[in-house]
Amino acid sequence: MTPCASRLGRVAVVAMLLATAAPEVARAEQPTPQQLAEAEARYQRGVKLFRAGDHKGALAEFEAAYTLAGAYEVLFNIAVTQKKLFRWGDAVRTFERYLQDGGAAIAPAERAAVEQELAEIRKTVAEVTVVVAGAPARIEVDGRAEGETPLPRPLLLGPGEHTIRATRPGELPDEKVVRVVSGQTVEVVLAPAAAPVAPTTATISIVTRPVPGALTLDGKPLGTAPWSGPIVAGGYQLRAHVDGYLDHTQELVVTAGQDREVAIELFAVPPPPRPRPIYKQWWLWTGVAVTAGAVTGLVIYASMPPEYDDVIRYP
Repeated sequence: MTPCASRLGRVAVVAMLLATAAPEVARAEQPTPQQLAEAEARYQRGVKLFRAGDHKGALAEFEAAYTLAGAYEVLFNIAVTQKKLFRWGDAVRTFERYLQDGGAAIAPAERAAVEQELAEIRKTVAEVTVVVAGAPARIEVDGRAEGETPLPRPLLLGPGEHTIRATRPGELPDEKVVRVVSGQTVEVVLAPAAAPVAPTTATISIVTRPVPGALTLDGKPLGTAPWSGPIVAGGYQLRAHVDGYLDHTQELVVTAGQDREVAIELFAVPPPPRPRPIYKQWWLWTGVAVTAGAVTGLVIYASMPPEYDDVIRYP
């Protein structure tokens, strides 16, 4: 290990209360001198932030330092800072990784101290097992991601209320608020559900009175009333036909999810008008009048004296 890396390790061992979030996989390649220099600078900045009580800031700096240098010694400080932030599960995982990565390089007294710290944390927290049936679901606790189901181990939560949420793509999330105390073991079952499909049809019931009628919708046969069934939302022209009755046509507008009844009143075709009696016809009496006038004229003409004919000529 380079002198810079050794110094970083020594600082981590001395500053036992410093920490940052450890990445899932340590660096595989050796850090460059520039990276080690930046790592040490960030580590020292993290120390100052921790001592000033800014544990979130310290955690960010230590995370950067560990990512750059990959020195296992920093993991101890990471765990302690996570503990300060009440991120119990993260603290336990980081302490365990510190023991694993450090191996025989960790002094027995220091290992014993870390194991004692782990035991104290487990006494302080509750173990919450999250169960989600079906495909993997993302689990969040108080808005912070904890991984996907099935989780490898129970969640470690401090005493108090916590919101546990399960989300799955394309489904409605499910969440529960749990209240736990130290040393408690709790199981939480969550079930994200498929999002409801918005309706696109309406259920329409159509009756015709006083007799059943043949129905068409936009000119297409629909059936015989009474009729009931789904219709895609929209506007239509509804027509009812029965022999002997006047056709009925109306606009029908339906909305998605609607359940509606339509009643159609049919009216009988009126009978044709009855012919008037012959003695009531105008043309008959007109003819009679003309005929009567002609006969009268003939009578008058026939009764005229011969001398009268010399004065007036009749057509």
